[in-house]
Amino acid sequence: MKDKRLEKKWKKVYELVDKGISDEIGNERPYWTVPGYDYLKNRIDLHVHPESGNDVEYVKQACMAGMRAVLFKSFYTTTFVEARLCQIIVDDFAKQNNIDSLKIYGGVVLNNSTVGGLNPKAVKTSLTVYPQFTKMIWMPTTESGGHIDRTYGKKNYDKNALYVAKNGRIVPEVEEILNIIAENKIAVSCGHISIEEMFVVIDSAKSSGVKKIVVDHPCFGSVNASIDEQKQFVKKGAYLNYCASTLDPLISGVDPEYVANCIKTVGSKNCTMSTDVGAVFLLQPLEAFRIFIWYMKICGVNDKEIDIMTKINPAKILGI
Repeated sequence: MKDKRLEKKWKKVYELVDKGISDEIGNERPYWTVPGYDYLKNRIDLHVHPESGNDVEYVKQACMAGMRAVLFKSFYTTTFVEARLCQIIVDDFAKQNNIDSLKIYGGVVLNNSTVGGLNPKAVKTSLTVYPQFTKMIWMPTTESGGHIDRTYGKKNYDKNALYVAKNGRIVPEVEEILNIIAENKIAVSCGHISIEEMFVVIDSAKSSGVKKIVVDHPCFGSVNASIDEQKQFVKKGAYLNYCASTLDPLISGVDPEYVANCIKTVGSKNCTMSTDVGAVFLLQPLEAFRIFIWYMKICGVNDKEIDIMTKINPAKILGI
């Protein structure tokens, strides 16, 4: 039996999500310039995957939408060089179109396939060669022991799986990396490591002097932190970066109301909102960002809170 209350509520959601775009279907106007996308003006996306190869097209779209900045993350390659090249392209695009440009940033994911795993030298090199484009270092993601255990089960043990802590203590390579991060005043993300390791990383990062610590997509299956665990992350000084991908039924399918409740529980001052999309089979980032914002609005997150999570806190994390 259908729940009439929920049916009515989600009809309203769809109407708001489509607000301002339905009348534009079928014409030649770029979809990111129609009413509704202007709500993305001055916002920052801290988690965009460029793996589908549409990075140049995306930054042009983000520029047209008036966004302030984006941060590229990849499981398979560093993104600070890509950020630099996209910055050159989007600056020229903005000049040609007489509009404001936006800032493009990247960083390093400490996967085996990216930089050989827990590699302090790779982190130091990125911050030596392109310090202005390297804004975040991510702990291991898809190649972390935590991700493999949660996704495939402990029986699928991978001898190459990456662990950043042993017996409750940070490993020496990560300690060195955290010191480099602190010295350069950039951010660290906990990636997809286990919850137990996240607590160790957060404590160690603070002890090393790191000021900007992020737990990405805490409700997503690759992390799957409980609300109590999320509250502990915040108490220890981490930002929680809630992502649009968490709502996508293809890869996670978490109820938007649950995400909104998490935000309200820990407080927007401790949160950011991003997309975590860009792969071929997912929504493109601007559409995902727009829908995510509208979903949170309809679930009771107000405009001031959304501004804190998509403008103020991301700017603090990027140092802009």
